[in-house]
Amino acid sequence: MVGFKELLRRLQIQEQMTKQHQTRVDIISNDISELQKNQATTVAKIAQYKRKLMDLSHRVLQVLIKQEIQRKSGYAIQVDEEHLRVQLDTIQSELNAPTQFKASVSCPIRKTFLGCVLYSCVWIYLFASLL
Repeated sequence: MVGFKELLRRLQIQEQMTKQHQTRVDIISNDISELQKNQATTVAKIAQYKRKLMDLSHRVLQVLIKQEIQRKSGYAIQVDEEHLRVQLDTIQSELNAPTQFKASVSCPIRKTFLGCVLYSCVWIYLFASLL
């Protein structure tokens, strides 16, 4: 049989364990809040670095375009280049002809940075393919 002293000792041990558990829960809670703060700053830094990458990519693309233009200046337009220009003009006229495509395709593509990059990449690819 269990006496009152044994019950009192078990109660004290349970209270001690409860305090230890609560201390551990507080430590974990503080660690979680610190990790959440770190995550918020990391997400902000990632967004900042993405913007910087986009800006630098755009600058590099502009330099490549200018370099290719300078390299090609003074040369006559080649037959392949003229053929590619005609193809691009045809594609452009097809996109501009129906109003449904003009409204849904040209606005999001042309008015975004990605559209500018895509359009410039097409020209760089076309020039590079002629080399």
